[in-house]
Amino acid sequence: MIRQYSYPVVTTVLILAAPPLFAQEDDGGGSMLERFLQDTLSGDDQNVTVKGLQGALSARATIEEITVSDDEGVWLTIKDAQLDWNRLALIRGRFSVNALTAQEIDIARAPGTTTKDTPAPTAETKPFELPELPVSIEIGEIKIDELSLGKPLIGVAADLSVTGNLSLADGALDTNLDITRLDRAGDEVTLTAGFQNTSREINLDLQVKEAAGGVISTALNIPDSPPIGFSVKGAGPVTDFTADIALSSDNQQQVTGQVQLRAAETGAADGIAFTADLGGDLTPFVTEDLDPFFGPKTRLYVEGQTKPQGALDISDLELTTQALNLKGELQLAEGGTLQLAALQGRITPPDGKTVVLPVKGGDTSIEAAQISALFDQKNGNLWDLSLTANAFQSPQAKLDTARITAQGTLEQGTAFSVTGDLQAIVDGIDLNDQALNTALGESITLDGQFDYGSNKSLDLSGFELVGTDYTLALDALIDGLNSGLTVDGSATLEASDLSRFSDLAQLDLGGKASARVEGKGSPLERSFDGNLVVEGNNLVTGRDDIDPVIKGETTITVDGSRGSDGITIREFDLNSEAAQAQASGEVTTSDGNLTIDGKASVNASDLSVFSGLAKRELGGALQADVDGKGTIQTLEFDGTASVTGQDIQTGMSDIDPLLTGKTAITWDGAYTSDRIEIREATINGTALTAQVAATVDDPSGDLSVDGNARLNAPDLSLFSGLAKRDLAGSVAANMQGNGNLANRVFDVQGNVDADDIQTGIELVDKLIQGRTTLSIDADKGEEGIEVRTFSLKGSALSATASGKLDREAGGLTFSAQLDDLSRIIASMSGPLTLDGNVAPTNSGLEGDVRLNGPDSSYAALTGTVDTDGSADLDFDAKLNKIERFAPEFPGTVAATGNAKRDNGVWTIDGSANGPAEINSTIAGTFDENSGEADLRAQGGVNLGVANIFISPNKIEGTARHNLRLKGKPELGSLSGSVTTSGTSLAIPAIGQTVTGISGSVELAQSRANISVNGGMRAGGTFTISGPVDLTPPLNANIVTRLNQLVITDKLLYETTLNGEIALTGALAGNSAISGQITFEETNINLAAAAGAVGAAPIPEIRHVNENAAGYLTRERARLVVQEDAQKSDSRIALDVSLLAPKAVFVRGRGVNAELGGRLNIGGTTTAVIPSGQIELIRGNFDILGRRLALTKGIVTLQGDLKPYIEFASSTSTSDGTATIEIAGPLDAPEVDVYSDPERPAEEALAMLLFGNRFSEISPFVIAQMAASLAQLSGAGGDATKGLRDSTGVDTVDIGASEGGAGRLGAGAYLSDNLYTDFTVNTEGDTEVNLNLDVSDNFTVRGSVDGRGETGIGVFFERDY
Repeated sequence: MIRQYSYPVVTTVLILAAPPLFAQEDDGGGSMLERFLQDTLSGDDQNVTVKGLQGALSARATIEEITVSDDEGVWLTIKDAQLDWNRLALIRGRFSVNALTAQEIDIARAPGTTTKDTPAPTAETKPFELPELPVSIEIGEIKIDELSLGKPLIGVAADLSVTGNLSLADGALDTNLDITRLDRAGDEVTLTAGFQNTSREINLDLQVKEAAGGVISTALNIPDSPPIGFSVKGAGPVTDFTADIALSSDNQQQVTGQVQLRAAETGAADGIAFTADLGGDLTPFVTEDLDPFFGPKTRLYVEGQTKPQGALDISDLELTTQALNLKGELQLAEGGTLQLAALQGRITPPDGKTVVLPVKGGDTSIEAAQISALFDQKNGNLWDLSLTANAFQSPQAKLDTARITAQGTLEQGTAFSVTGDLQAIVDGIDLNDQALNTALGESITLDGQFDYGSNKSLDLSGFELVGTDYTLALDALIDGLNSGLTVDGSATLEASDLSRFSDLAQLDLGGKASARVEGKGSPLERSFDGNLVVEGNNLVTGRDDIDPVIKGETTITVDGSRGSDGITIREFDLNSEAAQAQASGEVTTSDGNLTIDGKASVNASDLSVFSGLAKRELGGALQADVDGKGTIQTLEFDGTASVTGQDIQTGMSDIDPLLTGKTAITWDGAYTSDRIEIREATINGTALTAQVAATVDDPSGDLSVDGNARLNAPDLSLFSGLAKRDLAGSVAANMQGNGNLANRVFDVQGNVDADDIQTGIELVDKLIQGRTTLSIDADKGEEGIEVRTFSLKGSALSATASGKLDREAGGLTFSAQLDDLSRIIASMSGPLTLDGNVAPTNSGLEGDVRLNGPDSSYAALTGTVDTDGSADLDFDAKLNKIERFAPEFPGTVAATGNAKRDNGVWTIDGSANGPAEINSTIAGTFDENSGEADLRAQGGVNLGVANIFISPNKIEGTARHNLRLKGKPELGSLSGSVTTSGTSLAIPAIGQTVTGISGSVELAQSRANISVNGGMRAGGTFTISGPVDLTPPLNANIVTRLNQLVITDKLLYETTLNGEIALTGALAGNSAISGQITFEETNINLAAAAGAVGAAPIPEIRHVNENAAGYLTRERARLVVQEDAQKSDSRIALDVSLLAPKAVFVRGRGVNAELGGRLNIGGTTTAVIPSGQIELIRGNFDILGRRLALTKGIVTLQGDLKPYIEFASSTSTSDGTATIEIAGPLDAPEVDVYSDPERPAEEALAMLLFGNRFSEISPFVIAQMAASLAQLSGAGGDATKGLRDSTGVDTVDIGASEGGAGRLGAGAYLSDNLYTDFTVNTEGDTEVNLNLDVSDNFTVRGSVDGRGETGIGVFFERDY
């Protein structure tokens, strides 16, 4: 008892003596006592927070809030708690509390699980008595104003109030408790309880009343949540005590009974006899599907007696319901030794079918079940257990039959042990999870022996689980069941047909497999020492990427251990047809850093089997080895590695050429966060050989490198795919040196040799043809940079540099030479040299650089740059013979100026002048700090300099600019104007010349205002005006007006235009072109359409060895087709009306017509949609002296806005209908004559001309019409082909003279350059002509006729 009282007394004294210490505050915001309470009360899965603790060591202590949380959050909150107590009473051994209250307690849900140590049970019984506490407890008032229970806790939210008192002192208990529901009336729990150790009197009165829908009925899931009543009441000594128990539902008593305590017949000293007899109808308290199990009467009856020294005798135990009958008895000898245990029970459905069992979920049923268990010490300590079940069904599984039997012995002497033999048979298995059902099979059996002894070890031997075609065998010794669990044994799994596991694995499995594990380990410590062997034969997964890898026989062996010193892999071996792998090593976690120390090797003779896994076509063989030590967290490594491949194929066309043949890679080195040491690294392959040795210190900080490297690539074409361009040639390099990033010092030497390099970049390839060598030897130390050697030598480009960056030493001198500038600029030839010198000054650097080119052209830069960033630079440049670029403007362009920098502000003053009236000045400042400029540019230029870019178009005139940039370099800061006057523009493609172009473009506030006017050489004027925003979306409103504007090509057409067209909207978005153009008198000459050689399309010509000038000419004439040219993605909406109500005259080829109408151009610029047409007003068709009335005349526009014409004249006779038609594009129409029914073209034409009399015309006239038709249609020669073939002449002409006489002509070549022809008519006239081609340009012609008249002439001809 001294020890019981000493702890609270000492603790109380210490707390009372140290209130200042516990009351101290820290930066965390809570007192030391608050943190002490939080740390003391918090534990596993439970965090306690105390706020607002006041008066902790006074007579009245308050706490503002206490919260208790677990992994899911806060589940308990107590607010405004108060303790009114007597501190000094603790010294007297009494915990005296006047009041213990709380304003609000909120229990939101059930708390999470908490790990606790459970004390071991004891067999001995003890007489009931209250505990003798080290202090007496007296609580005068217990009060909780509001206790809130959350809905997740019991299924319904409730607010309760709690009042009461408690006294536990001097072996006596006296308590009263009253719990009342606040949020509704009618729910109350009252408790009055008392007990005296001296008199051993018990006084108990518990009353529970709850209306419908209450907390208790909801928490217990009682159907319909009826009103509930429960009472327990009794009084009397322990030797003669009776408690009446009653349970009601809906105000009807359903269960009643008594619990009685009596002295043993031989006296209370020999024990207490007890009986419990409870019975009634439980069906109102359970769901309807459980009614058959319980029925109208359920009874629990227990009768027994406690005896001295822990002995116990339960002579009768009965639990009966409508479906259950369970009986048993139990006898314990003194000390708790089991003498007899017997249990018999069965479940029999009342209707003979199945009955639902009262288990969680309510969906579990059974047809019949029986249990039998017996142990009788008098029967040789034998025990027997039998359990059977039929037609078991739950939401997870169905079982036809299940039987478990076990037999053995129980020894309870000095050496406690339980031994037995267990058998289990389950048939008719049908699991809800079909995949698991297929894997498990319809029946399984389990058989094995076990032995549990006093040493707390369990020995399992011969355990075997057998399925349809699989077996799991187990032999194990399980020790340390009450301490550290250890297992020592072996297990073997044999599966002869893996297909049954297909659904479970969600793969189409096949083949057979076995696994055996042998060793020992501790599941709690997660330690092991053993080996595992897995064997597979003809394994199949149904996946094309995996199956090739695991075909045939596959064996995996692992032999290792895990203990306090880490993981040891003594052996890892993988052996399959696809690959072989071996590994061994140790894994430790020293200082928390996972470390691996070991070696491994992999050999794959055919990588193609891994193609599916890699998702690309692999090939070749690979072998890899690694030996070393590395860490995971810090990524450190020290060891060697090698990879050897043969004809590796990765399925990547840019990499595979690099891996042909044998490729070997080796590495010997170490890596830490502070240093990378490459002792030796090599690559030996067809594409590349390399050797590297180096040390890199502080790679993530002040980098320092010291090493050497050699590289040789004999055929760069192998790298073409990787570089995404066609490479060629070879390169070799050798470098060595050292450097330090912190000190900015280095010392390097190296050589590079390259032969016949081709990069696929035309300009670069011209500069590195043949052999190119580079040699460098330089360093930077305390005295600055010194270039001992820098030499670049090539067939076209060379460079040298040497010297020291020191003024007294002469500075650093450098030079570079290009042998001929024509290598990169076709219009210039001659050498290009660059020379310069740089040397330090007291405040920075000074130097000069000069670039000298052909024809005395040069560019020079001289000045200084100081360390503070200030600079003073002069530039001077001249480019002579500008006529090489612009032939119209011979001369020199020169530019001079100065640029200064002071405190981040640049001051620029420069000028340029030259031919083409080039004169320009730029002056002003630019502030780097603010990013603002104040620059002004003025000058002018002859616009003819642009002709080289707009050819074959040509512009003549001048333009002047006066611009200012003030502010940030952006369009909003730019203002000024660009003007021109008297400018002309020739556009050969449309045969037009624009003259008198004058106007301006005014820039201000990111907007350009355009005002331009001009006219056409043929007559008329136009104006263009309006604003354009220079920032997205580039809004514009540009209007073009036409005034009597004459458009003509002097050959095919001529017209006069009036109207207005507007471009509006966002040029970068939804813009539109709309307006109306009216056509005045318009003349179209069909005689010029396809009537000249120049009008015919130029046939496709293949140019061989074409020079640059010829190509440029064709490019300017738009005769070069660029297949990869990008088309405009502009989508400007179109709505333009073309009005020509009359006076559209079409003449030529016998057509004389007037048309009128309207055309509309709609759609967009990428999808033009023309509509409307120009239709015939009147007209006729003249042929062979006859005039035919036109029956059709239409002009329309096609999708490319090319005019398309259709003219036709038809006549009908008794023999049918004949039509002559001219149709096609305006510049190349075709003539067609046809009839219905079908006839030859010449007969159809005769029908058209002569009507019903066409059959009376002579063959000569028909031949004449055929020749005329051929000439009209442009197919001349075909009508006389037969005559030419029979006579051998080259040309035949049949026609009529002006007087109507018949005419015949023929011609032929007498030699390659001599041609003659003759003509005769029916009137006797003759004529002979001779043509003699003296050269390609000169021809002599002569003629003589039947009347003796002669003529001769000399002609000069040339094609353009």
